[in-house]
Amino acid sequence: MLESILKNILPSSMYKIQYQFKNGDIVDAVVLVEENKIIPIDSKFPQDSYNKAATEKNPIEKERLEKVFINALKKQIDEAAKYVRLSENTLSYVIMFIPADGIYSDLFENEVGSIKSYTRDLMTYAHEKSVIPVSPNMFYAQLKTMLHGLNMWKLDKKTTEVRRWVGDLGRHLSAYKESFSKIGKYLDLSIKSYSDARRDYGMIGKDIERITEGETQINTEEIEQVERPMLDE
Repeated sequence: MLESILKNILPSSMYKIQYQFKNGDIVDAVVLVEENKIIPIDSKFPQDSYNKAATEKNPIEKERLEKVFINALKKQIDEAAKYVRLSENTLSYVIMFIPADGIYSDLFENEVGSIKSYTRDLMTYAHEKSVIPVSPNMFYAQLKTMLHGLNMWKLDKKTTEVRRWVGDLGRHLSAYKESFSKIGKYLDLSIKSYSDARRDYGMIGKDIERITEGETQINTEEIEQVERPMLDE
């Protein structure tokens, strides 16, 4: 059931089943969140003990079995708590997956039978151990909320990156415009000098024609005219 919920909500890259810690301990599943953090999920639950307490008809035996179940559940909370390992990038809590919404309601909402007197202690005990009990429906809703939050975080992060990239683009365009403007000025000066030289070449031709009384002529059309760049554009 746990694996099915994870599979239906999260992409396969966001969770792992049977995750192994450095010392060899294996937790039933983890959810992978940003910055290499993980949320451990323990799905172990004293189901047999609960069923015996729930189905027993004899009041005295029922109360005894309920106490046995409560102790078994506390041991399971202790077992789940050991998966909080900050040194291995877990968050500061572990999720304890209770396999049925009806069971969760009996334990923490409806307060059925003599378990009622233990309910507050159970929830307090779990929180003190950094264990968060969840039912399938609660877990489903939490995953949906988590996925939405992560997507919004990624979108905000991407938006921030895009803003930075646009800023870089603006600076690069400004630098390009400045460099291109310098090139235009140099080209303008070069073409002006070229045009002046072409004019002077024409004057030399006229001088030679006067000196040789027209016997020697220089064709100034051999030197092509070059248009100056339109800097304003």
